[in-house]
Amino acid sequence: MLTSLPSPSTTPPSSPSKPTQPSPSLLTELKSLKSKFSNAEKTNEEHLETIDKLKQELFELSGGIAGGRHSPPKTHVSQLIDNPK
Repeated sequence: MLTSLPSPSTTPPSSPSKPTQPSPSLLTELKSLKSKFSNAEKTNEEHLETIDKLKQELFELSGGIAGGRHSPPKTHVSQLIDNPK
């Protein structure tokens, strides 16, 4: 026995006649979050610039370190080849 399916509704779904305004506390919170996000983006950009500078410095030092020509600041390197046994 087959039953018939209900016919689709021809009336459009109800829509609100007027959008509601957000509460002042939500607007304040939104402004605060936007400010925090903006500050975080600025900090992120600063960190990315620092990372780029450090990568460049590492690249420049890598040849000197590999060749034994770099000694860190405040480090005294003694050459033991001329010392008597």
